Amino acid sequence: MNQQAPGPPTAAVMEDYRALSQGTGFVDLSGRSRIELTGSDRSTFLHSFCTNDIHALTPGTGCEAFILDPKGKTLGHVAVFCHPDRLILDTTRGQATPLIEHLDRYIIMEDVKLEDCSDARSGLHVCGHQAHSILTELAEQDLPEALWSHCEARISGIPITCQSVAFTPQPSCLLTIPTEHFAALLASITESGLTSCQQAAWEMYRIESGWPQFGADISEDNLPQEVARDETAINFNKGCYLGQETVARLDAMGHVNRRLVCIDCKGTPVLPMETELTHGDKIVGKITSSCYSPKLAGTIALGYVQRGLASPGQPLTIGAEIAEIIQPFGP
Repeated sequence: MNQQAPGPPTAAVMEDYRALSQGTGFVDLSGRSRIELTGSDRSTFLHSFCTNDIHALTPGTGCEAFILDPKGKTLGHVAVFCHPDRLILDTTRGQATPLIEHLDRYIIMEDVKLEDCSDARSGLHVCGHQAHSILTELAEQDLPEALWSHCEARISGIPITCQSVAFTPQPSCLLTIPTEHFAALLASITESGLTSCQQAAWEMYRIESGWPQFGADISEDNLPQEVARDETAINFNKGCYLGQETVARLDAMGHVNRRLVCIDCKGTPVLPMETELTHGDKIVGKITSSCYSPKLAGTIALGYVQRGLASPGQPLTIGAEIAEIIQPFGP
């Protein structure tokens, strides 16, 4: 995880942040992991290995889910997109190989094929108040707005898949493009007035929005309910799946021992991962991501805080500085 340098960002990064949050900007997210599942048993198979209801998906829809190990620990945090002939898992860079190895060991007689298609497609995340209207105009067709919905389209004759995602507040569209057409699409949308933005600006918007990244804010040490995505990523009524026993037990208990929260770090500089959070003389949590927040005019962070202290308004300390748990700014 690359941490932003301490202090306010440069004027150029701030301009990019404004484009992403207020106008229409895009950031290159090529390198994200994409796994393709094909075969007649693909939906039934994936349904048995993730926390959301894959059986409920129809072509053009999708969902957010966790993939767990037998003990209920989190191996992946994915978006699942349903196509007529395949399912696509989209997640952070470097996740394709471990997730494929994990899932593949459970394929016995099922008609399922797993393929890493990460290199075959590149990605652009387009967001800002005007994102949907501008993309609709460029594609000359209606594009999906419902969260995790998606469709095939063309921009300047280039085939794209437009996916509505929750990385930042809506509208928030992840465009995936055959890698060989990426440069042409980049040129086309830039000519159309969209602003190409730096990763540092996107990271600021992501953390303000409370969107967790696997590898930074989520790891194999986490139970899924700790990540605070219960309402969108976990279906508590679906049938049996790997790791469900732990999820059901935590649901019955009504709590986990720690929870991912958004933290206003007040005047504290941008913090490294693993920075300790304290309450009184006790260590009660740690930072996972942090950056400068234009909305707070100071540092904002994501981090885990122990049960009983993870509610908005709760004061904490970072060294000698005061911090406070807040609601994320979206999505």
